[in-house]
Amino acid sequence: MSITKILHINSEPNNVKGRHLKDSINYICNADKTESGVLVGFHNCTMGFAYDQMQQTKAYWCKNDGRQGYHIIISFQEGEVTPETAMKVIEQFVKEYLGDRFEAVYSVHDNTNHVHGHIVFNSVSCLDGKKFHYANGDWARQIQPMVNRICSQYGLATLKIEDHPAPKSERPEYGDHIFSPMIRRDIDAAIVLSSTFESFVDKLRDMEYEVKTDVKYIAVRPPGMKRFKRSKSLGDNYTEERIRERILTESPKDLKTERPRLAPKARVIKCSKRITRRMPKGIQSYYIGRAFRASRMRRGGYSQAWRYKDDILRMKSLQKKYLLLCKYGAESVRKLIKSREGIDTEIKSVQKEKRQIQKERIQYVELFKADEKVEALKECENAYHQGDLFFEDEHIEYQKNVEILSKSHISKEDLEKLRVHYKTSMSSLIKKEKELRRDRHLVDEILRELEQYKPSGTSKDEKEKTQDKRLIKSRPR
Repeated sequence: MSITKILHINSEPNNVKGRHLKDSINYICNADKTESGVLVGFHNCTMGFAYDQMQQTKAYWCKNDGRQGYHIIISFQEGEVTPETAMKVIEQFVKEYLGDRFEAVYSVHDNTNHVHGHIVFNSVSCLDGKKFHYANGDWARQIQPMVNRICSQYGLATLKIEDHPAPKSERPEYGDHIFSPMIRRDIDAAIVLSSTFESFVDKLRDMEYEVKTDVKYIAVRPPGMKRFKRSKSLGDNYTEERIRERILTESPKDLKTERPRLAPKARVIKCSKRITRRMPKGIQSYYIGRAFRASRMRRGGYSQAWRYKDDILRMKSLQKKYLLLCKYGAESVRKLIKSREGIDTEIKSVQKEKRQIQKERIQYVELFKADEKVEALKECENAYHQGDLFFEDEHIEYQKNVEILSKSHISKEDLEKLRVHYKTSMSSLIKKEKELRRDRHLVDEILRELEQYKPSGTSKDEKEKTQDKRLIKSRPR
């Protein structure tokens, strides 16, 4: 699975490795990391003169100031790809993403367990002098989808964008899952208590909100939130036009209570067989106790939830850890360490299955690529047969790939089934490995916390505590 991130290169050296244009180029071309320069490539520039050519481009278009360049990093999973294949992926991405407009130096570093590629390119176009513009959202719209498509051509796993966090600059504010429902509820309350849009704004300000109305989109910021939030981002029911409509149509009887409703009393059903509830034991009881104490927050209006943001997040974290302990039946540190060893074994097993699938799939990669090209060139082939000789090159390419498919003696239906099989198998294994790694991370976090765990002072507890600490210190890191 390949993951990309983009860094900005500043205008002046700041002693941070890889952050100045010349430093960045020297860093990614390091001979010790690129098999003595074998895994280094140049795009629209010459080896040994890349930095000078980039500076000449800036001087020619009188754009020496401001941002000097960009640094893209493409990382692969451990054992997923060879350096040579990674180099092909990086090279194709550079050609497609930058085209003829920007000078770039790219390389692959194979000195770590995770093979990864680097791309450093000029901020000024050598073709028209325009500066490269990177906007929030480009990672999800352009960069990662392009990397996914190229990786799939080489039989590599792809990244499901909606399941992976965007770069930090494009992520929602920390705690936004607490703020957003709170803001919706307060806006609903202000709407039904207002007769005009102006009084609606006043109601929000009475709730200690800051409101911007002299902008294109109305934006609000509750206490405790760092940035303003556009109301339209909360949903179609919260655009300014929709709010104005709701003010005229909704009445106070539509207002939902600020306090959450109490759940109805459960019906008691008599049963002849007695059901006993399993009580948490050992370190499970420790974590459920911490979660209970964290949940005892001040009961107030929903609008005050921002005051307890950290408590809510802490409670969610403790709940995850308790559920993990229950999942693996870990009632003691000894069992928890044993569970971690089991998780490591499962991870290695999953990685072995992934390598096996990649090994099986590699023999069909050429056919998959040929099939994709045939599909892409169908329109050109039809135009050529209708007498348009402009598409002669595409016709030759089309015939070449058709011949590759015909020699394989595999029908198109069977080829598609193979493609789906390998894709679904790899996706399920990646998902399983991700869950296992998340569990292992939580186990490590619990073990670190338990080093500070102090149970009640019975002699038995003290003895168990001493044994647990000895086990934690002796566990494999």
